Amino acid sequence: AVNALSTKPAHPGEIDHDQQGDEDTTRTLQTVRTSGIPFMQLPSRLPQRLKHLIPYQLACELRCAPVGRDHNRLTVAMAHPTDIHAINLLRLATGMVIFPVACEVLALDSLLTHGW
Repeated sequence: AVNALSTKPAHPGEIDHDQQGDEDTTRTLQTVRTSGIPFMQLPSRLPQRLKHLIPYQLACELRCAPVGRDHNRLTVAMAHPTDIHAINLLRLATGMVIFPVACEVLALDSLLTHGW
């Protein structure tokens, strides 16, 4: 059991996913401020026309979601938008130019879990 006022996990060694998400979001926001990468508020569900552009398994693995398309440019919300390796994998998988944007990590995880 977790004390309602406590932010610590109930058991030693247990991962507090809310705290991890907050830390990821804080790190992402710091990256946005220093890198100039745009920040995007995510929808609760992905539009059907975008879902097929990135394989779901790859999206989960890289923690990303396609959020917009303009001709050969795919806008991708990413937990780690400065990860060049992930951007290159997305480029190879889609054949498109990838435009990474930052987002709230907990919203991205929710989108991957419930809104795909």
